[in-house]
Amino acid sequence: MGFVLALISSAAFGLIPLFSLPLLHSGLSADCVLFYRFLFASISLGLILVLRQERFAAPARDLGLLALFSVLYALAALLMIWGLLYLSGGVTATLQFLYPLMVMLIMTIFFHEKFSIITASSVLLAILGVALLGSGGGDDGGSLDPLGVGLLLASALCNALYISGLHVARIHSISGLSITFWVLFFGTGVSLINALISGTFEIIGTWEQLALSLLLAIISTVVCLIIAFPVGYFLSRLRVNKQHIMLMLVMLPMWMNFLLRTYAWMGLLSINGPVNAVLGVFGLGPYNMLNTSGAVVLGMVYNYVPYMILPLYTSMTKIDQSIVEAAQDLGASTTKTLFRVLIPMSIPGISTGITMVFVPAVSTFVISRMLGGGSNLLIGDLIEMQFLGNSYNLNVGSAMSLVLMVIVLLCMSFTSSFDEDEMEGVS
Repeated sequence: MGFVLALISSAAFGLIPLFSLPLLHSGLSADCVLFYRFLFASISLGLILVLRQERFAAPARDLGLLALFSVLYALAALLMIWGLLYLSGGVTATLQFLYPLMVMLIMTIFFHEKFSIITASSVLLAILGVALLGSGGGDDGGSLDPLGVGLLLASALCNALYISGLHVARIHSISGLSITFWVLFFGTGVSLINALISGTFEIIGTWEQLALSLLLAIISTVVCLIIAFPVGYFLSRLRVNKQHIMLMLVMLPMWMNFLLRTYAWMGLLSINGPVNAVLGVFGLGPYNMLNTSGAVVLGMVYNYVPYMILPLYTSMTKIDQSIVEAAQDLGASTTKTLFRVLIPMSIPGISTGITMVFVPAVSTFVISRMLGGGSNLLIGDLIEMQFLGNSYNLNVGSAMSLVLMVIVLLCMSFTSSFDEDEMEGVS
């Protein structure tokens, strides 16, 4: 298993140049690239630790060691990013992967680990491979840039010192995942200070769109939940024959094409549309309701609220009405019955509904383009522009898609934890 995990780690590490190069070519400094890399990684890993209920706390001595190791790790990453400015991504990854050999040499020379013939052969083959790479030159057919090679070798050495030191320190007070979190956390601070001192820190414009996407998706999800909860409860208390009719009415809008429903709202919310016409009867308006964030939220709520109603309805049909009646007989008010009985017993449906609404809402681009009019660019719009628009940058589009995928996976992990807790309570 350790061998498999090491291979996965190496493969993931080798993809770093793929996503770093587009950022560097766009004008972002190496210090900023490193900061955002560590920031996003530490946040993601911190959320995973919270979901897994693993402890963060560690003795001051261990935290001091981790802070020291994070400096080595941050320096290794920074030197590698600098090396990308002088060498191609493939050459950079190849030279960087000398660090396992350096780890073997450090552990053998300084800590007297066993040095076998296989290890010696591996070291020799790796050195020969790098020598052949150097003789083949760079992408332009010329020789490799000595400065770039030096930066990559220094990066590999720092990475080897980090791994060797972490192995020798043997920090057992916290798990390996928590150790990685603290290294990334301290690395975020180190890279931020470095970027501020060098005067190269800047806010990525994409993060504004990502924040707006998350905000509108959260608002839409909350509104859908507020609408769907009473509707789901009402449907669950109807007779079976009436439930089928009402469910059909709930599902009826979903039978129409997604674009058609969105186009309909464009007509309804226009200056000369029916909504402004009705408001005009009362002496109000006309209001410019299109090309606003409110229109985008309205479109999301209308299109995605059935996905919230259905799981809530399914969950509430399993609630025994006698439990609600018992709570009322014991003197519980309507509010207490809602928060002490109905909502806790509906958690599986709520978590499923949140996932089914939030995931498409955070990645949408059709609704924001049609109802937002291009003035409310979301992360989905930017990703589409990288693949189909004038920007056409597959690397940047892939990187943003990966960020969005991680956010979606974190959301799904967070909501699924409620289902697991509920199942444990039932068992």
